[in-house]
Parts: sequence; structure tokens; C-alpha cells
Amino acid sequence: MNFASIEFLLFFAAFLPVFLVLRSDFRLFFLLAGSWFFYAWWKPPFLILLILTTAIDFWAGHGLANLRSKASRRMLLTASVGMNLSVLFFFKYSFFTENVFNSLSHLTGIPARLPVLQVILPLGISFYTFHSISYMVDVYVGRILPEKNSCVMPSTCVSSPCWSPVRLSAPTICFLNLSAPARLWTRNGFSGG
Repeated sequence: MNFASIEFLLFFAAFLPVFLVLRSDFRLFFLLAGSWFFYAWWKPPFLILLILTTAIDFWAGHGLANLRSKASRRMLLTASVGMNLSVLFFFKYSFFTENVFNSLSHLTGIPARLPVLQVILPLGISFYTFHSISYMVDVYVGRILPEKNSCVMPSTCVSSPCWSPVRLSAPTICFLNLSAPARLWTRNGFSGG
């Protein structure tokens, strides 16, 4: 869904009034559902990837808070960051890696050849990957506690590809800076800018 399209205008016209009349405890859930709908508009299967990686980091954040052993905490953080970077690498760099490997094997005369996958890049994958990593690092170093509300962490990470101000900013925004506005959205805050 393009921001300059009739579909987005209709979506926003339906979303905004409902958002404004909802009680504050339902707003984050509604924001999350609307963000998921917006994100899935282009390629619905990518929504599954987005939900899975965000949910894994949400639960891993809680795991970090519950673990006392420094080695276990470091291993969980490493696994989370590794999972996020693996997904990012697959979608962004698998085509490049396969072509380089195939070219090198051809030049050296080694009869090895990797099949070249035609992978479509999910919208905003770098942004939400680095936001999820930022969340995990912030929990690990004690800058924030793991999110108790299951809608705050996903809504900030999931919505980030959908929020145009975030889409235009650097991908290494600290999770704390993302989550605070999501908690404070009210009718007065919205109308005040």
C-alpha cells in the first residue's frame, strides 16, 4: 500500500476515527493490528516472518531478564542477534553470495554450483531487524526492562516499516526512543502533534 494511493487514504480514513475513540488500553493492540494489515497489503506471507522474528525477540527479552548467569544471558543475546542477522542476510545477501560462489567456482574450475534463489526482499527488513536487535541489546545491558505489554514491543518494531518518519530515519534507533511515543498516544497528544 503506497502512502500516495486511494487504498491508503481509505485505510487511514477508516483507521484513524476508530483509533481515536478506543480506550487507551486497546489502542496499542489496534495499532498493531492496523500495522500488520498495512504491512501485509503488499505480500501477506512476509507478515508471518515479521511476526515470528518479533515474537522470538519479545520472548527472548523476557528470557534475558530471568537468566542470572552472564554466560547464559550472552548466549541468548547472541542467538537472538544471530537469528535476526541470519534472516536479514538470507533476504538481502543470498543472491550476491550465490553469484560470488558460482563465479569463483567457475574461475577455479571446481564443478560446484549453488542454485540461485530469486528472493524478494521484505519491506523494511533492515529497519525492523535492527530495531529488534536494539531492543535485545537494551534489555541485555539493563537500559530497559523487557516489555510486559505484548503489543508495545511488537507494535514499535512491526509498525516501524509502516511509520514514514521511522522509515526515513536511520535503522539504529534505540528501542527506548521508539516505545515511549507508543505509550503516550492519546487524543490530546494526537491533536497536539
